Amino acid sequence: MTEFQAAVLGILQGAGEFLPISSSAHLALAPKLFGWSYQGLAYDVMLHMGTLLAVLVYFAKDWVKILHDGFAHPRRKRGRLLWLLAAGSIPAGIAGLLLHDLAETAFRDPRWIAFNLIFFSLFIYLADRKPAQLLNETSFTLKDALLIGLAQTIALMPGASRCGMTIMAALFLGYSRPAAARLSFLLGTPVIFGAGLLEAVKLTPADLNAAFACGVAASFISGLAVIGLFLAWLKKRGLAPFLIYRVLLGAGILCLPMNNEKPSSRSFVLLAPSPWAPSVSTGAFRPGDSLDSVFGQKIPSTDILAIEKALKKAGAGVLQPGDIYAVSFSSCGEVTDFTPDAIHPCPHYRTSRTVADFVLARGQELYSVSRKGREFGAQKGAVPVITSGREPRGTVENSLWEAMSGQSAPPAVIMGFADIFAWKIDFLTEPRKGDSFALLWEERRTALGAPCPAKITGAAYRGEETGEEYAFYYGNSYYDEKGGSLRRTFLRAPLSYRRISSYFSRSRFHPILRIFRPHNGIDYAAPSGTPVSAVADGTVTFAGRKGGYGKFIELRHGGTYVTGYGHLRSFAKGVRAGKQVTQGEVIGYVGRTGLATGPHLDFSIKKNGRFVNFLKLELPPAASLKGAELKSFIETIKPLKDKLKDNIGIAAKDSTLSS
Repeated sequence: MTEFQAAVLGILQGAGEFLPISSSAHLALAPKLFGWSYQGLAYDVMLHMGTLLAVLVYFAKDWVKILHDGFAHPRRKRGRLLWLLAAGSIPAGIAGLLLHDLAETAFRDPRWIAFNLIFFSLFIYLADRKPAQLLNETSFTLKDALLIGLAQTIALMPGASRCGMTIMAALFLGYSRPAAARLSFLLGTPVIFGAGLLEAVKLTPADLNAAFACGVAASFISGLAVIGLFLAWLKKRGLAPFLIYRVLLGAGILCLPMNNEKPSSRSFVLLAPSPWAPSVSTGAFRPGDSLDSVFGQKIPSTDILAIEKALKKAGAGVLQPGDIYAVSFSSCGEVTDFTPDAIHPCPHYRTSRTVADFVLARGQELYSVSRKGREFGAQKGAVPVITSGREPRGTVENSLWEAMSGQSAPPAVIMGFADIFAWKIDFLTEPRKGDSFALLWEERRTALGAPCPAKITGAAYRGEETGEEYAFYYGNSYYDEKGGSLRRTFLRAPLSYRRISSYFSRSRFHPILRIFRPHNGIDYAAPSGTPVSAVADGTVTFAGRKGGYGKFIELRHGGTYVTGYGHLRSFAKGVRAGKQVTQGEVIGYVGRTGLATGPHLDFSIKKNGRFVNFLKLELPPAASLKGAELKSFIETIKPLKDKLKDNIGIAAKDSTLSS
């Protein structure tokens, strides 16, 4: 994200936070409208910290008096305001913790934002037209605090507006417009502070850049100005102009396409009612939930056991917190009493009044359980995925990580970018100031709002030391612009390691045996439990204990190479002699079994039966594309290549101009 983009979002935040037009709606819509990368909810909340400073500065004298009276005279009327504001903040705090994921995913859908802008405008209008608005802060009661606090929770949905919802509630309770606005600002202060503090711990040092500072400063300045202007406005006028703006904005959103988001399913329903099962109940499992604890009073125990059995057979295993479910009941109605008298009116046998279908969604996985007579059958499917294209570009000043973080690329995308070029570019030593990059990646989430792993479709890097390199996703791998594979037959390392504690050597002093002997492998120091991956496709020839190696795995890769993995804590599920594994597949976990002074992986490789130094081994690339497949690849990547060339050219030009 550039300083300009951050400043624009900061101004929108400052104005929207203290006007009934929804700051979160504008923060969610601006990236979609202008094609910017979505900055994330944590960044939104940190922009809220700028407006927090604004409200604290504007109401500094008020807050000093509120805090003094609250602690010095808590039982007196003038000292109650502090504790009433605290009580009114509790509902929003609880709702924020419970609905955080929805606030970052499903609630940000442009159509949902448009609906909220228009729908809640009606209620704000009715409140604004209500007569006898004479109360002020001295009339504030616990009931008023809780009711206004509950209204504040609605603002988790972008488009509702925290300011709008709290002013609406206060007006309905009979407060004057200026008093309603002051209560809104004061009541929002602890909520903004709590939300900002909760998300601040998630920020990395790379997030605290010049763009971040510009965004916070812009939100502070615009917020401070808007508070004064809005309070002055409300002394003489109503909310009509802001409501007209809300409705026009909502209508415009519905008419305009937002960015290049292409949902794979516009009307996905987890489980639809049917004539024979018209009653559908939905929800999400919480920690400690089971089918019996959630449905024990609605579904017979025999059905619960049958559903559990069907889910396990389909591969769902045990229930996990966050799993979303839907269950439909037969046309005889939802069961609440399973006595013979209660089920007698149903013309069919007893189970015809119970569960018809049960569906469980876990991320992209979808498990559908259907009744088959007195039993249940299950099948595994997938939840539709919604993708939204992102096109960050930029130049390197200090490090690639910092540069890409500044363009709002998530950590997983940055690591993916580095991994794609791992055999072409050493990003620890080769990047130089002024190098440029461009990236095409898809932000993905399911139709139910669950986040999915991002997918990089194209990448480019232009460097002083590296030259210009391109990568494109095709099939299940990455290739350069000529169809050459960017993947090698072997990974560079079998795990993410902290350091190499011992190198390949023909004569090394053994730390336990206290003698010199050959060390035919490489020791990668890593925390116990770190996943260990197969460096190449192969077959497990041994998995068990092997002398000083402790728990050891041996893989054969064709007729030339054999790799060994020693001192493992444990093996991955299903790893045994004869099993076929693929490159990158987890086969075990770092440990310290056998002769080991600490947790590490002893990795070795044989070529034609002789141990060789893996770090000096010249590894051939994986198979490149040829013939008709190469022709198809060239045609497929052409628009991606053109886009990357344009973007990396712009990034390089911006770097030249800035220098």
